Amino acid sequence: MTDYLMEDDREARRLSEKVVPQEWVDRYLRPLNLHTERILDVGCGPAVITAEIGRRYPRTQVVGIDASPQRIDAAQRNILHVPNVSIQLGDAHILPFDDETFDLVVCRFLLEYLKDKPLAVTEMKRVLRPGGRLLLQDLDGQLIWHDPPDDTLQRGLETVLSILGKSGFDPLIGRKLFHFCQTAGFESIQVSIEPYHLIAGSIDAKNRALWKEKLHIATKSINKMAEIQGDVADLSRQFLEYLDRPDTMTYSVLFSVLAIKPE
Repeated sequence: MTDYLMEDDREARRLSEKVVPQEWVDRYLRPLNLHTERILDVGCGPAVITAEIGRRYPRTQVVGIDASPQRIDAAQRNILHVPNVSIQLGDAHILPFDDETFDLVVCRFLLEYLKDKPLAVTEMKRVLRPGGRLLLQDLDGQLIWHDPPDDTLQRGLETVLSILGKSGFDPLIGRKLFHFCQTAGFESIQVSIEPYHLIAGSIDAKNRALWKEKLHIATKSINKMAEIQGDVADLSRQFLEYLDRPDTMTYSVLFSVLAIKPE
């Protein structure tokens, strides 16, 4: 978990800008009717969502865990005035908690990067109490689905995705979440799918800036894994040019899986 593809000083800020915590809590946690639960956020990043959970549900105890010291530092700043939230460094493959500690485990946009995804899901189950709930969210189709096709761009993306796959990155992880939960022994597994990236026509300035930064950060990591530095930089430029075109569409979907640990 420490070999995070997007490891960079800018990553905490980028992650914070990609989500509106209040909207996320309203949409995904409000239906769960939380009261006094113990909640674990695995891969909490800068903890903007973790902190919002604590603010929204002040009678809960919320713990965020992340493998990056940089994002832990950002997280500690974000929870300064939320006394029921704590943050610690840790690995999703070996969660530093006793069995049956939490009532709810949340894991958002982490499994796509992990080398042993089933192990991480099994660990999340271990730390849940019987009857506890797991909420997984991850993408499917990131960097893959575009129209109209651009053969040069697609070949370049396939090469890069092949390299990233060696680190554990899986752009089709979303569709696999149900199977991970079923194999781990969860029950009452609910799956929902919704658009995530949906860029029809020229990309807007805010999202272009986020994509540009994401591609720049990823390029640094890819360059460490393969001797194709010039090609990766050129591919990033090609991808942004594709997003700028008024006649193109790029999209991915978000899978959300809610599962229960058997009593």
